[in-house]
Amino acid sequence: PILLEPSVHLPTITANRQTMTKKFDRKKFENMILYFADKSRGDSNFGAVKLNKLMFLADFTSYGLTGEPISGAKYIHLPQGPGPSEMGPVRKQMENRGDLRVEKDLGFGFTRHVPIAISSVDPNVLTERDRKICDMALRDLAECTGTRASLISHGWLGWINTTMKEEIPYYTVFSMVPNPITRADIEWGEASLARLKQA
Repeated sequence: PILLEPSVHLPTITANRQTMTKKFDRKKFENMILYFADKSRGDSNFGAVKLNKLMFLADFTSYGLTGEPISGAKYIHLPQGPGPSEMGPVRKQMENRGDLRVEKDLGFGFTRHVPIAISSVDPNVLTERDRKICDMALRDLAECTGTRASLISHGWLGWINTTMKEEIPYYTVFSMVPNPITRADIEWGEASLARLKQA
């Protein structure tokens, strides 16, 4: 899994090391929620915490592979690991519209909030590539409880190097990849340094 073994799904990095400029795509964000909720119907470990990790994993993996996240959500440092700051209000509006239902599951001394997809995923919103990346995230966390997924994410440098409610930049995905430094990396670094000196 990418959070445990970063090289598994990111063997080569094609994205530019530059500031991510994609704006938040609410439709994609909502459809990611529906996609994960629908695909996790048989997962007894699925809940709000695990959903946050799936969203994070898919968006950051997409950025690492393509240079663009799927939704462009803003992920922040939370006690249980990275989570999208937009999740609360978006999920509530989806519930109010009848697109999503959240059930409470009491067990093992805590309450698990389980998102249930009511509406179907819009086939015109998530691309085939988006869905494949979401499936990668599902496979990576298939055996994880929300607690286990949180503990794993606490070992990721993007979370370690930020503080409570601080944004986790998408470019930190590259700190998860133990690839050797290439000539192209060095040239990019030198060019970036030259631009900074001119600024």
